[in-house]
Amino acid sequence: MLNKKGFTLIEAIIAILIFSIGIIAVNAMQNSAIMGNLAARQISEASKYAADQLETLMNVSYASIVDTDGDGINGIDDKTVSTADGNTVSPDGLYNIYWNIVENYPVQDAKMIRVIVPSLNANGNDVVLNSIRIPNN
Repeated sequence: MLNKKGFTLIEAIIAILIFSIGIIAVNAMQNSAIMGNLAARQISEASKYAADQLETLMNVSYASIVDTDGDGINGIDDKTVSTADGNTVSPDGLYNIYWNIVENYPVQDAKMIRVIVPSLNANGNDVVLNSIRIPNN
C-alpha cells in the first residue's frame, strides 16, 4: 500500500476558497464599522454646532430673539435660508445651522427656540435642539 503524505490539489483549492470567503466577510465588516464611525462623528460635530448656536441664542438679549417671518409654530421646522428665522454656517464650512423662534409659546411671553443642523447624508437624521427662553425680570 502507498503511504500518502500531504494534501491533494483539490484540498488546497477548497482551503483557499474557505479562507477567501472569511477574508471577504471581515472586509465587509470593517467597511461597515468605518461607515458607522463616520456617521457617529458627523452626528457629534452637528450636535456640537447646534449646542453652540443654542447657547449663543440663549445669551443674547431677550428682545433680539424674534420670529422674523412671523410664521410661529408652523415654521418651527423650517431649514432653508429663505424660510428659517436665522442661519449660519459652521466654522469648518460643512454644516448649515438654522434656527426658528416661536413667540408666546408654550406660555405667554415665552419664546421657543429650535436649532436645526441638517444631516450631511441624504438619508441621515437632522440634529434638532429645543429650548424655552423667558424674559428676565
